[in-house]
Amino acid sequence: MQLFFLKKSGPQVVLVFIGIIFVLVLLKYNTLNAPFHWDVMGFAVQSAENIYHHGVFIKKTGSTGHPPLFLAILALSWKIFGKSLFVSHFLNIIFGALGLTSLFFFANKLYGIRVAITSFIFLLFNQTFFTQVGIVYLSIPLMFTAILTVYAYIQRKYWLYLVSAISMLLVKETSLVTLGSILLFEIFVSLSKKEKNITILKRTSVLAVPVVPLVAWSLSHYLITGYVFTTGRVFINRGNFLSIFFKNFMKHFIYDSSIENFNRTNWIIFTFVIVFLIGSIKRNLKFEKLFVLIIILNVTLFSLTDDLPRYFLITFPFFLLMGARASVFLTEKVKGKGRIFLLLAIISLYVGLSVMNYSGNRQTDGWRLESNMEYLDMIRLHVKVCEFIQKKHGAARVMTNYPLNIALQKPWYGYVDKPMKVIGFRTLERAENTIIVWSAQSNFGPVVNFMHENIHNLRQIREFFYKGKRVRIFNFAQ
Repeated sequence: MQLFFLKKSGPQVVLVFIGIIFVLVLLKYNTLNAPFHWDVMGFAVQSAENIYHHGVFIKKTGSTGHPPLFLAILALSWKIFGKSLFVSHFLNIIFGALGLTSLFFFANKLYGIRVAITSFIFLLFNQTFFTQVGIVYLSIPLMFTAILTVYAYIQRKYWLYLVSAISMLLVKETSLVTLGSILLFEIFVSLSKKEKNITILKRTSVLAVPVVPLVAWSLSHYLITGYVFTTGRVFINRGNFLSIFFKNFMKHFIYDSSIENFNRTNWIIFTFVIVFLIGSIKRNLKFEKLFVLIIILNVTLFSLTDDLPRYFLITFPFFLLMGARASVFLTEKVKGKGRIFLLLAIISLYVGLSVMNYSGNRQTDGWRLESNMEYLDMIRLHVKVCEFIQKKHGAARVMTNYPLNIALQKPWYGYVDKPMKVIGFRTLERAENTIIVWSAQSNFGPVVNFMHENIHNLRQIREFFYKGKRVRIFNFAQ
């Protein structure tokens, strides 16, 4: 079986791609018309709406400084197929299918069909991927373009590398880590071969060309908006770097026992990879070195800034590919048909434990709920809350916080039939026709302060509770 962009494998790729879309639609049908969640409302969809109405390079699109490629594709899909929840989610499904297809043929080319099938199943049921493929973020298209970029580099297909790397950087600027890993790897390999410095410089300069469009976009964004990133959004971590690095590595790649309930299954993959690397120390594990470099640099970056679960999805195809390679290698030590049954047992264990961790009963911030399928529980709860507010308090002013303040004002986001009058917690409004909505997923500083300072002046009129999540509705005591 040959790689997907070679002509003779074209029909195979199309069939696999269509089959994967069908599988994803079956597995994720309950998300195709799900209301938007968290930063989808606060960033992704709003930015795409600005592009939809005004174009890419106007000031209104410069809310965070993220490049516009996926957002422009999302806006274009609305122009063609209509602006709806279904179109938005289905576009993400398509990118998820592209990522899975790319990984399958990538793994098959490098290591053979058993590793291809194993890595495909690992990624499909991986907690991060399975959750994020149902949410309209940058992470899924970023993952797809990263796989394509790394493969094109390994196979020395420069024009494919150029297109995929530029696309990757214009989906999200943090993918500079992946490009940087490729450049560092190229330098290390070249130095080990004792090549001349000028030769190394020329080669890495050619590989660095995809940075140019990102720099050009960033410059144009700065000239239009006056900033590249909004204040405080870059290196916001002020803790001990080494301890945070270790914590993030544990949490995302080994085992997370914290409230984030994240990746409690990866210890299987991590263990197999370590055993494989130790057992293969004399082998030329060239590609694995690149994959490890991508992971380490990614953890380094997000030890300096936020470490949301979705930010690490770009690394998981390479981590799981190493895990699949290790699983197949170790099972090959077993004679006869036993190796197939052992491999199936490993895959079943990983999938089974992953699926068991999709659900939970956490009452925590919205971004943490995206670490598994609990975000859908919060959406269901918020839908009930919004239905109650519309029915019982349709004319009231609603004091609430992000992201319910957006959900209540944007009917097509899936929560309300018409816009509600919303005021923030920074505004003290004691009028009779004002209700206060507190949600477990957005318990920010202003909300905590307001509730603490006014708790004796509030009267609870309704409480909603679902799978550990809570929303409380108050008005001012008369």
